Amino acid sequence: MHLVLTHNKKIAEIIAIINQELDKLIINLPNLIKQNTAYNLKVKKIIKSWLDQTLIFSFTLSLNVFNFKIKGNIRIEDDQIVLDGKLPKELNFFVQEEIIKELILNNFFLILNK
Repeated sequence: MHLVLTHNKKIAEIIAIINQELDKLIINLPNLIKQNTAYNLKVKKIIKSWLDQTLIFSFTLSLNVFNFKIKGNIRIEDDQIVLDGKLPKELNFFVQEEIIKELILNNFFLILNK
């Protein structure tokens, strides 16, 4: 999954926003997905670390006995945010990647424009 969002803020400001809001977005992702599907997913084990202007992240979405590891990075550039993530193919049986992309884009837009 590859997403690009443009911004007009300072890099330090974007990093602060992401530090403050990303966990909330990840934790709320199952609620957002449930509005579009019948599945009740849960988030487990969020891991994040910064390397310069790139945030490396991973977390697990679980559904009953299924665990889906999501991982990727968010790179902050002067005028854009680039998110590259890897979703397990098996997750598509429960929720389409396009739905997840749209939810992330919409919520990132809201976070950045608070």
